[in-house]
Amino acid sequence: MPHLKYAVLLALALGATAGRAADTPRPITDTTPIRIDGVGPVRIGMPFDEAKRLTGMKFSDPKAYEATNDTNECTYVTFPDGPKDLSFMLIHGVIARIDVIRTATNRTTEGVGLGTPERDIRRIYRHAKIKIAPSHYEGNAGREITVTMPGHRGLRYFFATDLKKVIGMTIGRRREVEYVEGCL
Repeated sequence: MPHLKYAVLLALALGATAGRAADTPRPITDTTPIRIDGVGPVRIGMPFDEAKRLTGMKFSDPKAYEATNDTNECTYVTFPDGPKDLSFMLIHGVIARIDVIRTATNRTTEGVGLGTPERDIRRIYRHAKIKIAPSHYEGNAGREITVTMPGHRGLRYFFATDLKKVIGMTIGRRREVEYVEGCL
């Protein structure tokens, strides 16, 4: 019977520890890999308040975004003290897409990031559906490569290139990834 007492105490202790581990914030760094469904503990389709809780990080004020008339409908948030040039599009308070621009160093779990040679995208995602089109802004001087991964219906990777290398990435829901001007 004494062994049963210790077994119960051990089970309770392990349960309490597991609960605390699940509640421990997991910040996003400039090396956190980006998945087609999110980054770190943040997932596409997650309410913004949950993302704040799971990362434990401070985000910019969603109401401060000035490129839209209605920040409740569509806005962007960034990390004032986190990864540079990584932003999240919120649609009605839900994370819809992640933008990776300028100097961001985050890469996809498959290894694609800013500066990756364009030819590597086709090799890395050879088992995925790939759509290639001329750049919306640069015409034939750039390309837009959209990747749909098996098992991730409705989500996309979108890579903008200058014909040689990746110069921008957008990850998220199909509809929002296709927005050319962000929230506009």
